[in-house]
Amino acid sequence: MSTSTLADFQFMGRLGKGSFGEVHKVKRHEDGLIYVMKQINIVELSPQEQRDAINEVHIMARLDHPQVVRYYDSFIDAGILCIVMEYCDRGDLQVCRSDAVRRAVPWCAWAPSALARQSLT
Repeated sequence: MSTSTLADFQFMGRLGKGSFGEVHKVKRHEDGLIYVMKQINIVELSPQEQRDAINEVHIMARLDHPQVVRYYDSFIDAGILCIVMEYCDRGDLQVCRSDAVRRAVPWCAWAPSALARQSLT
């Protein structure tokens, strides 16, 4: 975990909300770049869920692949676990899939493994 705090970022809008937290578009004051910040209120989680959330951070920090959202930073501020990641300006996988459907791109172009699993059953 780093020494970053919530004060190091300008919040530009909420991108989504899930069962464990929220995702925000943010700008880091230090470099002026745009990121995504996933926020999880770890105080409200069970001890096992807290361990799982911290483990997620460790896994993300080790991933390095051009088709995986890049991890940049993480920290805890006021009981909130903040995970700073690459901002994907073209949307998430669901948005890309919806765009592909509208353009009549076959779903198999997006998920060949899913189709392969279906054909085996």
